[in-house]
Amino acid sequence: MRLMAFDLGGTSVKYGTYVKDELIDKGSFITPATLEELMEKMTTVIDKQEKIEGIAISAPGSVNQKDRVIEGISAIPYIHFTPIYDLFEKEFGLPVAIENDANCAGLCEVDRGAAKNGENIVFFVLGTGMGGSVFINRQLHTGSHMYGGEFGMSLNSNGETGSKNGTLVAAAKKYNEQMGTNLDGIQLLDLYDQGQAEAVKTIDQMFNAIAEILYNVQVIIDPDTIVLGGGISNRSSLSEELAVRMDKHLEELDILGAKPKIVNAQYRNDANLYGAVINYKKQIESLL
Repeated sequence: MRLMAFDLGGTSVKYGTYVKDELIDKGSFITPATLEELMEKMTTVIDKQEKIEGIAISAPGSVNQKDRVIEGISAIPYIHFTPIYDLFEKEFGLPVAIENDANCAGLCEVDRGAAKNGENIVFFVLGTGMGGSVFINRQLHTGSHMYGGEFGMSLNSNGETGSKNGTLVAAAKKYNEQMGTNLDGIQLLDLYDQGQAEAVKTIDQMFNAIAEILYNVQVIIDPDTIVLGGGISNRSSLSEELAVRMDKHLEELDILGAKPKIVNAQYRNDANLYGAVINYKKQIESLL
């Protein structure tokens, strides 16, 4: 099977050709301002390849597979609430499969990455916001309203959302407001590792907020594996830093027997592309 995979992002569109279980000829272009320009750019990329059999797409928003539209909102407004499947299939003359970007990343980790040996898995995306995906018996579970995995909407004990409490972007903003600085998240983590008092306080609050959500997810879904993705997952110590904090919650209620395996994601830049391909195969197989 020879597929063209696209990952639609707010600032850039990544792509690659999937052949013999690998992505080749990878590249990217700046996200166009209109749907027409997007399709034109995608067509140019597709036409440079030979014998493409289908188009696999990772996209932001809630993908309604039944109605074949992308609901919700994102930094690419023109892809939402339009007959996107029909438009793409007409433009490319090929079968198209689309899935939410966090779900695609999760599919990649479950199929070939950090959770390939798991049975019930929760995948967290810790980036500019917080999101993720849920897998029950290794099958993607989006829920009745397609809100499965929207961990950033969950509430911490302080009454604020996970996206507000548990992201490096939010932590850096909080630190800068208090200290009158202009640091990014990576610089803040560097100060944390150096033991700078206010940085330690700010990052500890972030880690504790994430661990609180991990705990709640654990006792509700009871996964055997939790995979941590997003930009901060490049930090090799992240899984241990969060596991220690979550263990304290489990220990307080004497349920350490429910402790999951917490690991960093293996696939990063290409996770959405591989996941889009995995989703394509599942969707096409379901039609056969």
